[in-house]
Amino acid sequence: MRITRVAIDLDDVCNEFTMHALKHVGCDIDFDDWSNFNPEWGFDIIHAANALPHRLDGMLDYGISGSIVPEDRKERFTFSSFWSRFDCKFWADLPISKELQTILEIASDITREESVPFILTAPICGPLVPDEITIDCMTGKIRWMHKHLPDYMVDNFLIGKPKYFCATKETLLIDDSDENVNLFRKAGGQAVLLPRPWNSAHDANPIDYLVNKIMKILT
Repeated sequence: MRITRVAIDLDDVCNEFTMHALKHVGCDIDFDDWSNFNPEWGFDIIHAANALPHRLDGMLDYGISGSIVPEDRKERFTFSSFWSRFDCKFWADLPISKELQTILEIASDITREESVPFILTAPICGPLVPDEITIDCMTGKIRWMHKHLPDYMVDNFLIGKPKYFCATKETLLIDDSDENVNLFRKAGGQAVLLPRPWNSAHDANPIDYLVNKIMKILT
């Protein structure tokens, strides 16, 4: 299969979002210990935030109100209260993923001079999220890309949820969401899932799995 364009997801593919986000809202976890994330939670970070141990200053904290509630309460966060904790600086300062350099090298080798890799990422938005949170999210992501991506890529990005709008038979998507990968394929594109604790490839080595799947697409 001939691939002329490679689309790369930003969060948890280029950067390390999920574990840092969970730590940011007070979950008692180690950034680098993915065993803290139960694969049964799937692609639902708010479920994870509600399920994980959560201690601040030796006390249980359950949401942006700062109120203390019984430890057996099932939900600390709603959609709104969770995402309202993330400002522009959080998004801009996320560390790069361990796989980023390899992914960029693979993408550049595939596309060569015909095109360059580009980023597809979704903002945090909707009627339950204040406009300033959405603006901070988009601004922070753009600052992150300007800081960490090669010069030839810094303006090559699209922000929006329906990534499958970019699907063609010669376009490859690298993403950590089963849903995004499946929708991209259904729309006629090629897609590879990057293994993460929250997706169906969670037991695989990320780089080995990625390279193997891409080779199968190219041959």
